[in-house]
Amino acid sequence: MNELELKQNIDSLEVYRNFKVINKETLDEAVLIIGKCKKIINVIKNEIFAEQLKKAKEALQAIKDAQDKLIKKPSEILAILENKVKSYNEKLIAEKYEKEKEKADLERFMFDYETSEEKIKEKVASKEKIDGAINVVSWKAELVDLRALLKAILDNNAPIELIEFNQSFANKLAKETKGEKQIDGIKFYVEKQIRFKSL
Repeated sequence: MNELELKQNIDSLEVYRNFKVINKETLDEAVLIIGKCKKIINVIKNEIFAEQLKKAKEALQAIKDAQDKLIKKPSEILAILENKVKSYNEKLIAEKYEKEKEKADLERFMFDYETSEEKIKEKVASKEKIDGAINVVSWKAELVDLRALLKAILDNNAPIELIEFNQSFANKLAKETKGEKQIDGIKFYVEKQIRFKSL
């Protein structure tokens, strides 16, 4: 079948675009035309354009080979650099993780240190012995207002011994009362010291 015959056969199919199958005769004709269509399609694919398709495939293969040859080196460099960038990023992530871990460890150490220091202070305040250290609490008296003190003595609210403000007596009074007794003109306060026992 040459191209002219093929074109004539194709054109003859147009009348079947709106063909209706309504009985046995039209059914047989439709089956016949189906076979004709398949034959035309097969001729077009395997005969008419066979040589052109072969040449086209060869041309495409040549283009692909040339393309592969050109992109080979850029593709290799791309793969090498992508691996190096990936490795570097992984290294940065690992370093960042280590720094964050060190920071977390330091913060945990500082927290533990501050907690330990707080516990030591609490133990010292409660007179517990810690590594030879003993907290010593001493009550003292300080004259802050002589007029008020004299008035307190005259009103019998303070011992006569404080008339000249006997520091020793006032300290003794402070120790005995532990600041519970309030005397005008005198402030009772706690003086803390830490003494270390000989080991």
